Amino acid sequence: VVRDYIRHDSLDFATQFGTQPILPLLTRAWTLQEHLLATKIVHFMPAEVVWECRSSIKCECGDFQDPSGPAIYTGPGKRFKSKYHEIARWGSRSERLKFWAGISIHYSARKITFPSDRLPALSSIARHFDRPGILGRYLAGLWEESLPRSLLWWSFYSPEESKDKRTHWRDLTYSAPTWSWLSIEGRVTFPGFETESTLAATVLRVSYTLETNDLYGPVSNATLRVSGVMVEVHI
Repeated sequence: VVRDYIRHDSLDFATQFGTQPILPLLTRAWTLQEHLLATKIVHFMPAEVVWECRSSIKCECGDFQDPSGPAIYTGPGKRFKSKYHEIARWGSRSERLKFWAGISIHYSARKITFPSDRLPALSSIARHFDRPGILGRYLAGLWEESLPRSLLWWSFYSPEESKDKRTHWRDLTYSAPTWSWLSIEGRVTFPGFETESTLAATVLRVSYTLETNDLYGPVSNATLRVSGVMVEVHI
């Protein structure tokens, strides 16, 4: 009996972006916080079982090895989870804000049935990632200390990637302010964190009203006032 080749890139956060059919749970928005925050995970894959914790990942076929072994798995997906816990515990403000952009990209690529769940399904990660006095208020998927740089997000579109997932659309039901990436459906990216250039814009005021007492939960109303330079563009 010859065992079929097993694609381990299905466990790779950095390349799948919610598109791998072999592990459908990893395409759902709700399971990102379960994956990142759980201390131990057992993946029941089509051909084998994979064991994962915060420091190691092992499988039946042996491609994933114990950290003490010579063939330790160091794929981007493993690094992403390990790096998350490292930064959540020890990271500086700039490290946290830049890594949060990566979390947002991964989360936005995943599918969610109800638009109203976009904030609740991310709330546990935000709560765990936050540190008093470092990031400022949590503003519907953005951090106050990241403004205005985190406003420089845009909706990513690829015909091949988006066949079974609508992109560039906003639900009629209010789920987040329009300046938040959580207000739209589809994968986003944050080019503003790829450079340290100075931005010619200043946030003057942020008004933010929560639906409940949960600081990381649903928002009922939010407004943002920004001062910047007007530039003429042609579309």
